[in-house]
Amino acid sequence: MPDEGLPAAATEDAGPAAPVVEDYDAFISYTHKPDHAMAKAIQRGLLSLGRKAWRAPSLRVFRDEETLYNTGNLPTTLQRHLDRSRYLILVASPASAEAPYVRTELAYWLANKPCERILIAVAGGGISWPQQNTDFDWTESTALANDVFAGKFTETPLWSDFRGLTDKKGQPLTLRDDRFLDQIAKLGARLHGVQKEQLVSIERRNQRNALRLAWSVAALLLALAVTAGLLYFEADEQRKEAELRAREATSRRLAALSRTVQGKDGSLQYLLAAQAQRMAATTEARGALFEAAAGSDRQRVLQGTQSLARLVGHEQGVKAVRFSPGGARAGTVDGLGAVRVWATGAAGDPVAVPGLKEPRLTFTADGEFVVSDGSRLQWRDAVSGAVRENRDLGFVPAHIEWLGSGRTVLAAGPDGTVVAARPDGGTDRAPDSGSSAVTFLGSPAHAEVAVVATADGAVTVRRKKDLAVEARWKLDPGAGRPVAVSADGSRIAVLDDAARQPARDAVGVPVVSVRSTKDGKQVGLVRTSEYYIPKDAAFIGGSSRVVVVTSGGVDGAPGQLLTADPAKDEPATSPGVAVPTTAFTVRSSDDGRRVLVGGGDPTAYVNAIGPQDADFGASVLPEGITPVLPLSVAGATGRIVVRQKGEVGFADIGTGKPGATVKTTMVTAGERAAISTNGRWLITPTGDVFDLQDPAAPERTGQIPKPVGGLDFDGSGDRVAYVAGPEDLVVADLPSLAVQHGSAGRRLCSASPCQAVVALSPDGQLLAVRTESENGTSGKLPPGADPADSPADYGRTPLVLISLRDGWNVRAVLDLAEPGPVEFQDDRTLLVQAGTSLLTVDAAAPTKPPVTRSADQQGAWSFGAGRADKDLAIAGQCKVSLTDPLTWGEIATVPYDGVHTDGGCDAAFAAWAGETLLTHDGGDCYQPASGECPLRRWNTRAEQLVPRVCALAARNLTAGEWSQYLPDWPYERTCPEFGKPSASTSVAPAAGAGSATPVAPGPGSPTDSSPGPAASSATPTRTAAPEPTRTPPTAPSGESAGAHPPGSVPTGTGGCTPGRSELYRCTVGKRDGAPYQDTPSGKPLEGTVTQGEHPFRCQKRGPAHTYGAFHNDWWARVVLREATGDGGWVNAVYLSGGANDEPVPGLPVCTTG
Repeated sequence: MPDEGLPAAATEDAGPAAPVVEDYDAFISYTHKPDHAMAKAIQRGLLSLGRKAWRAPSLRVFRDEETLYNTGNLPTTLQRHLDRSRYLILVASPASAEAPYVRTELAYWLANKPCERILIAVAGGGISWPQQNTDFDWTESTALANDVFAGKFTETPLWSDFRGLTDKKGQPLTLRDDRFLDQIAKLGARLHGVQKEQLVSIERRNQRNALRLAWSVAALLLALAVTAGLLYFEADEQRKEAELRAREATSRRLAALSRTVQGKDGSLQYLLAAQAQRMAATTEARGALFEAAAGSDRQRVLQGTQSLARLVGHEQGVKAVRFSPGGARAGTVDGLGAVRVWATGAAGDPVAVPGLKEPRLTFTADGEFVVSDGSRLQWRDAVSGAVRENRDLGFVPAHIEWLGSGRTVLAAGPDGTVVAARPDGGTDRAPDSGSSAVTFLGSPAHAEVAVVATADGAVTVRRKKDLAVEARWKLDPGAGRPVAVSADGSRIAVLDDAARQPARDAVGVPVVSVRSTKDGKQVGLVRTSEYYIPKDAAFIGGSSRVVVVTSGGVDGAPGQLLTADPAKDEPATSPGVAVPTTAFTVRSSDDGRRVLVGGGDPTAYVNAIGPQDADFGASVLPEGITPVLPLSVAGATGRIVVRQKGEVGFADIGTGKPGATVKTTMVTAGERAAISTNGRWLITPTGDVFDLQDPAAPERTGQIPKPVGGLDFDGSGDRVAYVAGPEDLVVADLPSLAVQHGSAGRRLCSASPCQAVVALSPDGQLLAVRTESENGTSGKLPPGADPADSPADYGRTPLVLISLRDGWNVRAVLDLAEPGPVEFQDDRTLLVQAGTSLLTVDAAAPTKPPVTRSADQQGAWSFGAGRADKDLAIAGQCKVSLTDPLTWGEIATVPYDGVHTDGGCDAAFAAWAGETLLTHDGGDCYQPASGECPLRRWNTRAEQLVPRVCALAARNLTAGEWSQYLPDWPYERTCPEFGKPSASTSVAPAAGAGSATPVAPGPGSPTDSSPGPAASSATPTRTAAPEPTRTPPTAPSGESAGAHPPGSVPTGTGGCTPGRSELYRCTVGKRDGAPYQDTPSGKPLEGTVTQGEHPFRCQKRGPAHTYGAFHNDWWARVVLREATGDGGWVNAVYLSGGANDEPVPGLPVCTTG
């Protein structure tokens, strides 16, 4: 078989027979895989050996690039080249020994030319000719074919050993390497008929001369380039500076615009924030991105839901909704018997079918929908609405669902009858009927079962293939009604009876129970923090999560969408997007990214379910585990101190993937502890020291003097400094438990607990101590005190710098007003918070006035490790603010949790784990029905927030939006994973924004996922490798055959480019290769056409072909072997450029069959 990955190159045209003249010095025979690179390097080395740079090669060496064959017949072109060659160079390896075409070339040579003219270049395997032998040692010579060479040589042949002569990337070396030069010279000496040493000497002299010449030319060019470059550089720098300023100004303007549309048009807010970041990485763009991702409140973070569009046009309430397989279309049914089918990927008028009698609706995967009109089923085209087939069931169905394959539809009658109806008239009836009227029918497309529920509470699970009963069980009276089946058919969601209010349990109010379809046992619950009246529920895509639609709370609150994972027993405490109070039906798309809501309102609502990002707003710790405050993060694993039921321990929040269960370990009894910067040592308030090096088995190593005040660790984490008494400072070495006592030369504090603050430099040699005021523990005036009658030192606190290297020498005492937290940024820079200001003290020159910077808000400051110029979070009352350390302005506000017991706000806490922000809203913060507020993780990196908001927007800016917001910049896709919306596409406003025309979600949303990455636009395009990225249009283009006459070259975006010999270069985008066949309607050929560029001849129409969401009836002729013209036909869905049902741009239409 031919090797895969064979590169294409020109071959010589076959010409008339000519007298055999040995005008080639050598013919290189090799296998293209894996020896292609080495064969090419050998040819290049032979042609360059001993040649001056400006002269033509003195040798002619033939190396075939593409002619492969797997038969015993040697192509005529290769026969002629072998006949015209003086020597044959065999690139020997185990692969070449097995390659049929190499063996054929050797056999031809041995039959027509002397064996002594075969030169062997060993690229792999073994080769051995023992002394005094008359043949190779065939047990060692795996690089050669025994049956070809056995007994052929009468004396030891010449071979060069190229094994191992490659660089770090596996590429062959060049003549500049002495080892490679020596082996090439062996071959070259025979071809040139000179001594090897002579060739080596000439080559090295030529290399030296070439180097001298290159340096001379380079010096001249450099002089010219410097002169021109200086002139150009100044102009270019000015241009770049002007463009940068323009981009920064545009970024700030877009960031501000993003905030102005917040809560009005979610997708536009996301896109403006993302484009602001793409224009320039300003702090304003970062803040807009964070707020867009987080939303104006915490609901959007926790629920991930966002109102996307309204479907307007019904005259009465929407009583049923459905998504098509893949979610490309949405169907709605109103109370007047009107059915509408909407394209969710682009705007436009829906397909409307009015005046049906008791209509039921479902979709098949064949571009059609099925509706009932009384007892008749109609299979209709999803684009035009035209009836394809029409048949009578003999009864009026209460429910219909697609079977999941073909065009068969399951229909359930009011008497419990279940049938599988086909458009050709065939009907399969269930062998038994239910006991009462059918109230629910669920048939997940990819499941092997369908689920039927009847009014008496019976639930029957039937096999789709024969409708036989696989399981049957019964719900308890009052347990609720089934409303949804999971994608795999293993679980059923039962909505709690809306007529009664369920009792609250320890977690919340149960509204949906999830049960096993096998036996009816409960496997999960969906609870809410308050009682909302549940109306419907659906499983979100193929996940275990459930979305519930409510019609409002008992106090008249608006309807809500709630999401939760019943398997995790997590309460859906935070309502997402508000929906009409009359909402009572909901469905999810197959990919789980959208939900469709209907109800008493004549408008249906499409809502996007955003990415459930465990690294953005997710709770970090398992239930019942709370962090010890204030937050402190240590070590590469992100280790923090936690507590649970009177025990204190640690959790490694940085290990594993975000969202994975964090492993916690309780170490000892207590409520508080401190952890070292390296995460190894845990110190309790009593001075007990625990070694955490083995997280599974913490070990108590001893005890140090009891800390009574501020405590800090050095950069290594093995030294700790703290206050041990009113005048006693301690520095302890934790591995040895050695303790040093010292003094600050003054009293540190007068009360217990001691309020003095200690900071230890990263190198452990400098200690900063902020003592208490001599007239008060806080350093501030007592409440109600008159400053005029108070001591002068009220509100001022000494900060003492102590050199441990010099034996507890007090280096300086600084008198500061209202000092707060103190920390070392590095070994000589001390950061001191004083009110709303930050003082930067040079510890090496403490008498210099500190640099003062002021912020807009007050709170505890937290800098990211080593990133004091970029990462700053200020934790204040009931909020945490991301702040710009350069301007000290607020970038964004982090969403907060819950309420507080005193009705006010407690101090929040923040800490950095690498580039991730951890927040907690205070020890007094709690959430109804779920206890204390959780520790949350926030990804604040703008470059990682862009994909998140793009996933929420699920589209790009339209041309109209771009011209409105960025009129001076050329259009670019804000979200590269989505296509550019077509010129005719309009984007719907969010719910409540007001719309007078029927609209659908913006284009580019990946409603139909394919094996490749999500793509998309309303008119999809094929892009370059690695995958064709297109989303199907809302309707086939309807291209007529006459639009592309034979010989014409279709135009469009991307596609093919002219090649040589009337061929065109086209790109196969499928990563694992595209299938091909002998004719468009013929048989598949073995193997695939590999990813990348290949020569193609033309294209023509044939049978329609589908790959995921892509479909096309154009086929392109690929030429895999230009010497013979062999190849096949590849469907256009696998090629870059063009769109669904359109030809590949740049490739001519075939003039003949």
